[in-house]
Amino acid sequence: MRKLQPVPATAHDKRKVFVHQELQRCSHVFLREDAVKRPLQQPYTGPYEVLERRENNVKIDVNGKAVLVHLDRLKPAFLAQDVAEPQPPQTVPFSASRASREDKRSTRPPIRFRDYIPH
Repeated sequence: MRKLQPVPATAHDKRKVFVHQELQRCSHVFLREDAVKRPLQQPYTGPYEVLERRENNVKIDVNGKAVLVHLDRLKPAFLAQDVAEPQPPQTVPFSASRASREDKRSTRPPIRFRDYIPH
């Protein structure tokens, strides 16, 4: 019993959190809401603009207010750089060759089968 030594305690508070590498460069982020969610409620809100970066925190613009958020609650938002305006659908002009093909198609009347049972 005298030779027994105490075992060092485990460090439960030293967990590593996954932080996406793009968080250092992205201009917008999604914010994870840490609350009890109703069914079909989205876990992330945003995208929010990044105002300032620190070592473990990021200051983002949430509804006009600057909010300081820890990196483990953020996910980078990949947005399209150039959002093109929707183009009106292009109409294809009606061609005579198309009309002549449609006229040449033969249509057959549907075949009707009778319930015929020989006696």
